[in-house]
Amino acid sequence: MRERVAAMRSIWAHDPVPALEGRWDSHSESWIYPKPANGSVPIALGNAGPLGIQHAAEYADEWCPIDVGVMNVTGKPDVVGGIERFRRLAAEAGRDDADDIPITLYIWGRPRLDRLESYAEAGVSQFVFTPVNFDLPSADETLQYLDELTPTLEAFNN
Repeated sequence: MRERVAAMRSIWAHDPVPALEGRWDSHSESWIYPKPANGSVPIALGNAGPLGIQHAAEYADEWCPIDVGVMNVTGKPDVVGGIERFRRLAAEAGRDDADDIPITLYIWGRPRLDRLESYAEAGVSQFVFTPVNFDLPSADETLQYLDELTPTLEAFNN
């Protein structure tokens, strides 16, 4: 993954794009258009396992795990401990922005106010609320779910 991310960043930054002979990817000198309007596209990685969190900490522009997959250093589910671990790994990787890397947390299931508050305090900058299961909900079910989320989100925003 590291090689592919580096290749994409090179493609976005150079004209012509220099040749690449990597372990997993290769291409000759190329001209690739269109380029991103802002010069790059932020790389967000959602990896939460031991190797994935290490990769995200080392070179992602943003980390976006799913809450139920975030583990602490002992391997137990622990979002706040996982965030602390992510920040520590980013600092150990020499990243000056370790404490400022945006974290978007995907919330699986119905959010609890106390958890949202503790996650925000730990540095989560954005939440994405997923459906409660993998079934494609109908429009009515989606609206009902949003209605059920509203009191918790209003309390969180106040």
